[in-house]
Amino acid sequence: MTSTTQHRVVDDVLILDSSTQTGTDAGRRVDNSMSFQPGVVADPAYRACAGRTWPISPVVATSQSGQGRFSAATPAGTLAIKAIRESVTVPAGRFDTVHYTRTSGQSVDEYWKSIEHGVTVKRTHTMPGVVVVTTILRTIE
Repeated sequence: MTSTTQHRVVDDVLILDSSTQTGTDAGRRVDNSMSFQPGVVADPAYRACAGRTWPISPVVATSQSGQGRFSAATPAGTLAIKAIRESVTVPAGRFDTVHYTRTSGQSVDEYWKSIEHGVTVKRTHTMPGVVVVTTILRTIE
C-alpha cells in the first residue's frame, strides 16, 4: 500500500491539502483519496512551543473511492501544544515527545509525537461515549 500526502507549512503548522492511498489490501485493489479545500490544519510543524494554539477552520472534505465521491464540511476546532519534551512510555519504550491535542467538533485527539523519530508513539481519540488509545508496539529503528 502506498500513501501520499500533499501539505504545506503555514504559521508553524502543517496544512493538509490531500491524501491518497493506492495498492492492494487483502488481495483487493484500493484507490482512495481525500482532499480538503482550502486545506485543513493537521499537525504542529517545526517550531512548536508549549501553550501555543491555532484555530482549525471548517473546510470542505471530499472523499473519492470505489464506492463513489462525496463531500462534507468539517467542524471547527483547535490545535494546541500541551508540552515539549514530555516523556511517554509505551510498549516500544520511552520517548521524548511533543504532546498536542486536536479538537474537531465533539472529537478530541491527543498525540505524543517522538521528537527523535517524527512519528506518533501514542494517540488517544475521544468522542462522546468512546475512548480509543493507540500506541506503538515495536522499537523504532
